[in-house]
Amino acid sequence: MPGLRVYKPTGQYYAYFKANGKPVSKRLETTVRSIAVQRVRDQKALHRGSQQTAATKKILTFGDALAEYRHIVETAVDKKGSSKDYREQTIVALIRSWPGLLETDTRKITEHDCREWSKSFSAAYSASRYNNTLGTLRGVLQIAIDQGYFTRNAAMNMPKMRIVDKPLTLPASDKFQEFVRAIRSGGGRFSDEAADPAEFLSYSGCRKEEAARATWGHVNFGKNELTILGDPVTGTKNWSYRTIPMVAPLRKLLLRMKAKLLESPKAAEPICRVRECQKSMDRAAQEVEITRMTHHNLRDLFATECIEAGVPVPTVALWLGHRDGGALCMKKYVTPRIGAGHDAAARVSFGQEK
Repeated sequence: MPGLRVYKPTGQYYAYFKANGKPVSKRLETTVRSIAVQRVRDQKALHRGSQQTAATKKILTFGDALAEYRHIVETAVDKKGSSKDYREQTIVALIRSWPGLLETDTRKITEHDCREWSKSFSAAYSASRYNNTLGTLRGVLQIAIDQGYFTRNAAMNMPKMRIVDKPLTLPASDKFQEFVRAIRSGGGRFSDEAADPAEFLSYSGCRKEEAARATWGHVNFGKNELTILGDPVTGTKNWSYRTIPMVAPLRKLLLRMKAKLLESPKAAEPICRVRECQKSMDRAAQEVEITRMTHHNLRDLFATECIEAGVPVPTVALWLGHRDGGALCMKKYVTPRIGAGHDAAARVSFGQEK
């Protein structure tokens, strides 16, 4: 192919051609001919594109492309505020981890540059944070492609990290009740109130932000139902709302919380006066000697308790607000806690006498 050369001792391919009357020589960072052919075409398009050339086109820095990308994210009507906030976090992480990136001409960012960043960033961050930050890098470079600065995304071939599922380590039911009592008896000014959201999350399956927005107007004791609306504008995580039946512990908790109030709560009054109780939970977990619990683990506990009690998995999925018919529940929760399921296992005989 014209413009493509190979250095036989190493097998490395090089681009060699003239653009604007000047020779261009560039190592293509590959020993595979098919890849080299595409890369030399990209180099030619970069240096002497038919519409805009390197000689006539102004530089588009990564910072310039990032400004446009940020605008697209911020004005996206199909993204929730939390998603936009997370995307901004990945932008900050990308800039901090790649010195000088903002001032770099987007046309000069190579696959080699992306690989070097990938190597260091993946070693320092979780798989999910790496994958999402890589998505941000690709998105910003796509802005430059859309504006005609080059034709190939240098970050597109960077592989994503495989996310390994971690086994849930949840307390047995009796140990959980010890955990709740330890929160209530913590001795702090708001220890008793801090236990309310811990129980509410565990007995309702709400996400942390959903629980924070739940009000007494969402509780229907007559129908024994709780409506979970989430954000007043965008709804729950899935842009919806759900109404679930109150399990006995949830109803008992709400009646007890209501009885503690000096007067009947107003419909707009939050159910939980404390929105966050992580420090109280950390202390209580150490006290009763269980694995640290997060707010989301309380939602995990709700799903696990329901499934172990015999509630069909698709029903549990609906209560949690999933739209996959129970696929995620099957993957994440249909693994009994230590000590659970032993009675069922004892019934498996393969036809042998017990």
